[in-house]
Amino acid sequence: MYYVEIEFRFSDRKRAEAALSAIHLLAASIRRGGNLMRGYELESEVNGFILHGVTPATNSFQRKYLNANVRENLAQLKHSGLSQPRIRVGGYIPETSIRCQCANPAALYLFTTFLHSGPPLSCLTCEGVIPVYQIANATDSDREACHCWEDNYKACDTLQMNCGVAERSAARQMSDMNSQLSLSGLAVCRRIAQLIGRPVYYYQYRYTARSRSAELERKCPMCGADWLLNEPLHGKFDFRCDKCHLLSNIAWDRR
Repeated sequence: MYYVEIEFRFSDRKRAEAALSAIHLLAASIRRGGNLMRGYELESEVNGFILHGVTPATNSFQRKYLNANVRENLAQLKHSGLSQPRIRVGGYIPETSIRCQCANPAALYLFTTFLHSGPPLSCLTCEGVIPVYQIANATDSDREACHCWEDNYKACDTLQMNCGVAERSAARQMSDMNSQLSLSGLAVCRRIAQLIGRPVYYYQYRYTARSRSAELERKCPMCGADWLLNEPLHGKFDFRCDKCHLLSNIAWDRR
């Protein structure tokens, strides 16, 4: 991940309120397109505003990676008293996700947590992240579906980590393969797999189990096959089903 600054200059200083609304609208569309990571800060200056955020790659703002909504919102800035923004990408942020370096990844997986700062798609081989905007032929709706799932998953993970309001409901959404969250995630995986012609795995969260021995005997929740790996994949996935394209972990309270 890299720091990014997007500078917006006033072309009409009297329209500051309209300009601020236009910037937030643009930032939301950039976020949904995957070019800007979740969360940003706006700095007010005499001549305009500067958006401070995080982007997955140094080339994330090349025009070919901007979806139709982003391009439209950029074009509309002039109607809100703003000139076209200047974009400056800074250095790499330590301890953040690294981009996939594989020439042709064999498979991807969809995964995030409430702490995860990078894109939700990663290479199953090298574990490097893959920005959603790099998926060839992905539509704006495809990108939107992926990032809506990501936001919903992070919201559920936050609730279950807080151990209070809606904890059990949130954990069920993450662990039950028939929950609304899981079904939407599986649909995203199928769609991206269709676009790239390679498998995209979905992660089943697992927190609690009756015993470790029972957990080690756990079968794939979709096909019932054995799926325990001899060694954890990337240090976090203990189960993998290549038929159903599922990943999971030994329950956290039995590790």
